[in-house]
Amino acid sequence: MLSRLDDKHNGAIVLVMQRLHEDDLAGVLLRGSDEWTVLSLPAIAEQDEQIPIGNGRIHCRHAGDVLHPERESRDVLESLRAQLGAETFAAQYQQQPVAPGGAMIKRAWVRRYDQLPKSGPIIQSWDVANKQGEENDYSVCTTWLVHENKYYLIDVLRGRFDFPTLRTKVSKHARLHKASHILIEDAGVGTALIQELKTGHFSVIPVKPEYDKKIRMFIQSGKFERGQVFFPKEAPWLADLEAELFAFPSGRHDDQVDSISQALGHKSPAFWTSTSSQRI
Repeated sequence: MLSRLDDKHNGAIVLVMQRLHEDDLAGVLLRGSDEWTVLSLPAIAEQDEQIPIGNGRIHCRHAGDVLHPERESRDVLESLRAQLGAETFAAQYQQQPVAPGGAMIKRAWVRRYDQLPKSGPIIQSWDVANKQGEENDYSVCTTWLVHENKYYLIDVLRGRFDFPTLRTKVSKHARLHKASHILIEDAGVGTALIQELKTGHFSVIPVKPEYDKKIRMFIQSGKFERGQVFFPKEAPWLADLEAELFAFPSGRHDDQVDSISQALGHKSPAFWTSTSSQRI
């Protein structure tokens, strides 16, 4: 489209659309350039705003105002929200692919810690990408301390690795955190990785996932809601992790989410939650 402009200096491109996903056309364009002017009109105003409408005129909207009440009243919109679900409504009607408080996992559910408990086994959960390349998924490892049926996130490792590099990363990361168990999905590259690690005398647990990734995280969302999942107050990887987690299932990536649901969902041995287990 950029090459089609007759006047490259003064020509303009106008895109009119509803948001569907953070990686839809609008999302791609906004990430690629800061030259776009955005006019966002949510069906229900979420804040007070003044919208220029030309010739010096301003249209004022107040938080809670409905965009076109004669066509879609507040009752109609709330009925649509109930039928479509919060995340779909947030994207298509509120022009926010990520709901402000989080989609499936709510921000308010995540607990924070300053210091880790002194006891408990360390587990690592790997979500392994089957292909390497800039357009493919990431391989991710989340590292957790388990104490009194609570899960404390210690570290996140994320990258695109070829198989030899991945194998080295897994073993070094396990030694770094003195992991008691390593969870890896038993499929594709993960199956080969499991065999390699077992020959190195690591405690590897092959995982055969049930259901699709959305249902798996939905099942584990109760642990978040009950306050069993703790994130650090600060970490260099925390912002990227939370952006993906709170956008799920409408986000661009879900590899970190898969690692988390695998860690929380594994039927762990009884000693994982034993308060007498000493951290190495």
